[in-house]
Amino acid sequence: MLWDCQPKFATFAILVLVTCLRATAQTQPTKVAQFTLQDYGWPPTELSRKWPGSLSKVLAIDRQGRVLVGFTVRENDSPPTQEHPGFSFHILRFNRDGRVDLSLALPTNNLYNNGFYLGADSQIFVRTNEIIQWTPSGRGDGQDLQTGRTWQPLVACPRNCEIIQSPTRRTMVVHANSKMMSDANYSHGGVTNTLVDTSLSPPLIATGCSHFESVAAESLPLWIFTDTFAYGTRGTDRQRFVNRWPICQPEHDSELPVSLQGGALRMLSDELFLVVGMNKMGRIGTAAIFRDMELIAPDGQVKFLREMPKHDLINPNTPSTSSERGDRFALVVETWRGGSDFFDISSKMVACRVAIYTETGQELASIPVHPVYSDLRGWRGFDLAMSPDGHRIAVLDQGVVTVADLE
Repeated sequence: MLWDCQPKFATFAILVLVTCLRATAQTQPTKVAQFTLQDYGWPPTELSRKWPGSLSKVLAIDRQGRVLVGFTVRENDSPPTQEHPGFSFHILRFNRDGRVDLSLALPTNNLYNNGFYLGADSQIFVRTNEIIQWTPSGRGDGQDLQTGRTWQPLVACPRNCEIIQSPTRRTMVVHANSKMMSDANYSHGGVTNTLVDTSLSPPLIATGCSHFESVAAESLPLWIFTDTFAYGTRGTDRQRFVNRWPICQPEHDSELPVSLQGGALRMLSDELFLVVGMNKMGRIGTAAIFRDMELIAPDGQVKFLREMPKHDLINPNTPSTSSERGDRFALVVETWRGGSDFFDISSKMVACRVAIYTETGQELASIPVHPVYSDLRGWRGFDLAMSPDGHRIAVLDQGVVTVADLE
């Protein structure tokens, strides 16, 4: 079911940079807008005592700069049935003036795993009811999305499934592993990887390409891939090297002169490798944390090396986003203070921000967000997204969306 929403203004404000963002001295004031989703039915966060399954994207910016955000609403307290699932997943699209120009709602049987993804041309793919759906009317203009056409199932996506996209959004991998499931309904089978080309209509699902891992590389790439290559690493905890191979051809892998040391790899493009924690890393409790980042070309050339300010760190388990070309990217930076190894006192997170950088290492802007502990439950209801051209960033934080236009 989907319906049109009469356009209305959100709680919308144009703010001055100094009141909402921190920026380096070199940057110009940034235009910022905020709106609250409570006006549109944003529900209080409900946390599950059991593992609720994998997260999905609930925030995106399309090629016209419009911000899309999704959330799930509990319709009633009755036990869900096939006819009455009990929940609905809502997607709102805000144009550049802060108006809702598109409102969708799809019935769903769970509270936690729903989400949506934009394709190469900003068409919408929705994850509900353990499947990914699409509609021929789902391209970016949204003109026909509200005509009542039926959403069509595309790929199975059970509770544990991971959906990963390339920076261009053209390539989507749906990864599922039955061994991760606690539900007996999924106790059979094994690892499956479904490759989807979102640039075509209908989307092309690759056959005979279920294995991406290389024999030489020790790690399954999962989110480490582009439209052309899949990536993996091999080596020890303190000295790891990067391998890459054409997607669906893991037998043709090759080693790149890129050493991660003890850091974590994030792909921005086939020409830009972001490594966090190559030179400075530590631990908070049992979690690894990183205090620097380095941008490296595939030939090993270092584009920039940036050490985080004192008390700041990058947690590799938090969300990140980048532009289509990889020339701009955003990371979550946490600020921790206090603590003592001698007295066995833990540090405490006192601040958190989304920092936006260019490929030269310049920090364009910094958006403060609520400091939450970065476990699976803590980050639910939080997401960030960058426009394909890298000139717009959106942050969803506890029911408030902050949108910044970056020059």
